[in-house]
Amino acid sequence: MKEHNTKNPTKLLLILPIIISVFSLCVSIFVAWRGCEQDKRITEISYRTNRPRLEPVGEFQLDSIAFGFLPNKIINIHRDTMTRDSIPVVDVNWTIAGHLTFCNMGTDIARIRFYAYLDKNSTDAIIRDVLLGKKIRNISFSMDSLSNALYFKIVDIAPRDTFKFSIVRQIQFITETEDAVLHFLVLYENQSGAFFDTYYWTRLKISGCNMMFAADSQYIFLTPVSEEELLNSIKIIQSRPSYNMYSDAQKNKMMASIKKF
Repeated sequence: MKEHNTKNPTKLLLILPIIISVFSLCVSIFVAWRGCEQDKRITEISYRTNRPRLEPVGEFQLDSIAFGFLPNKIINIHRDTMTRDSIPVVDVNWTIAGHLTFCNMGTDIARIRFYAYLDKNSTDAIIRDVLLGKKIRNISFSMDSLSNALYFKIVDIAPRDTFKFSIVRQIQFITETEDAVLHFLVLYENQSGAFFDTYYWTRLKISGCNMMFAADSQYIFLTPVSEEELLNSIKIIQSRPSYNMYSDAQKNKMMASIKKF
């Protein structure tokens, strides 16, 4: 008569709880891992998608303007090749006051960290590029010119609320043949700490201002011109906003740059 090999049921009963415990532990670890990954994804989605967006409302508005000669002396004499007339070359100065209004068209509070402006004769995003450590080519740039027009101010702008960016600036690059480009940068963050910015530039051109002057060998005399005529002589001929969401590396670079001011 053959004997049948059977396993000891007592051993199975002893091993079974251990197997169940190990399986349960593995399931718990897997569920916890999945939960952490899901939480991370939710946090990342919240970090990136709860996005404020400061958009310009209309164009830059000129409020006042003044024109003068600094230091009020002729710096050179240019002789017209056709008429042989002597034309004085002077160091001119335009000082403007104006404002640009932004509205938060995003889905989260925009916490403004700082804002800055300057004028150049280029439409490159100079302020952003400088603060992110990029090389600026073919453009003369002084960090002092930025430090004098960079403002640190914590302001919370709720969705659909507005922020008024006011400036007073002596602009450099504007003549009858050369346009000035005003640059504006507003850096802000959402409630999760993600960084964003709005960059806006507007090109200004002077035309139609009938300024008459007389000169002798040293000094120039400007015929008075009304402020209304001066305001009408400055035209906005082009404007463009752009928007940026910062990576962690860009955020760290931006923070390191602004700490220098």
